[in-house]
Amino acid sequence: MGGRETALWTIGALSLFFVWSLFVHQRLANDAYQYLSVAENLAAGRGIVTSLVHFDVERAHGTAPAPLTTFPPGFPIAVAALCKVGLPPETAALGISMLALTLVVGLLASACNAVELDLLESRAVLFLFAVNAYTLSYAGAVASEALFTLFLTAAVASVLLAERAENRPTVLLFSAVGGVAIGLSYWVRYAGLLAIVGLGAALGVSFLARRTRRAFEALVVTLAPALVLVAAGFARNIQLTGSWKGGNTKIVHHPLVSMVKLTIVSFSHLLLGDGESRPARACQGLFLLCLGFVLVRWRRWPRGPAASRAFVIASVAALYSALMFYVGSRSVISYGARMFLPVLPFLLLLLATVVEPAKDARGRLAVLVGCGAYALSALLNAPPARSGHLEVASRLARPMSDGAPLRAWIDAHVGPQESLLAADGQATGHLLRRPVVSLVGSEYSDETWSEGSIERTMERFGIRYLILYRPATGVEAESSFLSALIEGRPDPHLGLAARNDQTLVFERGP
Repeated sequence: MGGRETALWTIGALSLFFVWSLFVHQRLANDAYQYLSVAENLAAGRGIVTSLVHFDVERAHGTAPAPLTTFPPGFPIAVAALCKVGLPPETAALGISMLALTLVVGLLASACNAVELDLLESRAVLFLFAVNAYTLSYAGAVASEALFTLFLTAAVASVLLAERAENRPTVLLFSAVGGVAIGLSYWVRYAGLLAIVGLGAALGVSFLARRTRRAFEALVVTLAPALVLVAAGFARNIQLTGSWKGGNTKIVHHPLVSMVKLTIVSFSHLLLGDGESRPARACQGLFLLCLGFVLVRWRRWPRGPAASRAFVIASVAALYSALMFYVGSRSVISYGARMFLPVLPFLLLLLATVVEPAKDARGRLAVLVGCGAYALSALLNAPPARSGHLEVASRLARPMSDGAPLRAWIDAHVGPQESLLAADGQATGHLLRRPVVSLVGSEYSDETWSEGSIERTMERFGIRYLILYRPATGVEAESSFLSALIEGRPDPHLGLAARNDQTLVFERGP
């Protein structure tokens, strides 16, 4: 694929992502509220801190805003940089997601050339990635997945270009670029550590197989900047929390069988979409039928230089996925298809490498029909665009006994920089534009929200008001004390200050 066609694919992908984000899919979730909070604090010169004090490790600082370590700060740093040119934080974050996945399309074209795919195969890979349901979803989301996928793809593409380079300076340049990219991936998502292991293993095996100076230099020059960037992240986390992890220290053990089932489902959803409707199922089935037809008739194995480059791609994808499986089985991460979005480009590349270029009309027709079915499936799999803070907004907009919305009472009684304690704290804080300490459920927290812990938290942060939602779900349902407050049991330290039929605001007494 030449440069002109690559540019056309890139422009086409950007247009698709823009239209999709504008008219079909825009969403904010809890992680997004954290990223936007950090970006706003960075842009205001307050540093890498969050005004949404949600996780135990941030709450342990006893301040709002608090240093953010549960997530690495790379994505909000990028958002804050765009905010400096006048873009609102949410617009900047969406722009980064769209641009990141657009650039992945261009890098994929380079990777297709590196593994010696023919033009039809390359076009199919680019098309399937661009119209994938998860690609489209995260191109229109305030989330770090898109930027992480860009850095990981850039790292692998750089290593492939180094493999193809004919002179030592070019090899060293592409290797260094790959190392910086894979190191930056850690600053976007801590899962970058898993990718570094995969890429390092692939280059290490290459060196052991070849025993050449070129292979050794590629290994060292790639890993050196990556490890320096990781060490800087470790140092920051240790300084702030005493642990290189920076958070995520709650230990869980998920059953092996359930993890295997969830992994299979996750990859199925990633590749085919998670639509359950009959038309979506029919499109998925037609795609699989066309894919099976092509694989049976035109199956092959890559050879020569293309095989060694396919090995690099397969190593990164396999080790990243295996280590993610291990992490998911022992931590509280939201394990699912989104965790494997960064390896989607590699899975499509590997699939294409085992398909012989279709040389007759039936093969080309099968490719075209399969791609069309895949695109239609993505449209049918479009997720709802509901954001969490919109649900909170509808609750707070409901009237109190005097007919005024509860949101108006909060705006009148709570100062713009005054901290609140709240259930669904991230969405609540984002909506109210105030610092919020979250009441976090047992899935992500070791805190038991009793009368004593509520009182200590409010006193420590200087909080006057507690916001709860009804009916009791999540953390409110887990805590007998919070459930009793919602049901109307009086408390000597917390008096009911305002309410509507779905929200209660309690005030801490003197």
